[in-house]
Amino acid sequence: MRRALLTTAIAAVLVPAAWAAGGQPQQAFTKADQARARAASLKVSDFAAGWTASPSAGATAGPEPRCSNYHPDQSDLVETGKYDSPDFTRTADHSFISVSTGVFKTAAMARRGYARVAVRQLPACFGELFARGITKPSSARVVSARPIAFPKAGDRSNAYRLVASVRTPTVTR
Repeated sequence: MRRALLTTAIAAVLVPAAWAAGGQPQQAFTKADQARARAASLKVSDFAAGWTASPSAGATAGPEPRCSNYHPDQSDLVETGKYDSPDFTRTADHSFISVSTGVFKTAAMARRGYARVAVRQLPACFGELFARGITKPSSARVVSARPIAFPKAGDRSNAYRLVASVRTPTVTR
């Protein structure tokens, strides 16, 4: 049985566990596919100087968040491995990158899952979740959330850029 690997890189910002919204894949994790998912992910050594890694917020985010206009259904798919990379940040320009890697039971399942997740509504979902995650007395206004050009990685790659204005009691950026 051929196993397939699905890696999605989200550049600029990734809201924890963002491709949420119900209809999650069935999980039948194996040690081998968990190791494949981890091996396929990014490491801090993959980045230029100035990037740092911290534990993934996605791994501790709890229940998957929902977006108003984004509801991919993967409940008919079987995921055999999953790994959320560390969160990578570059303080010089506040860039943020995180990767979620899934290994599916078959290549066809991986292609279907990717096609359902990487749709035009995904960047807007990132923006919605980001703004929702800012708590009072702070606030955020999403200026733009869109796909960006990104070097091809594997069979399929997508990257997104979220630009927001964030106001805290002491700073506005």
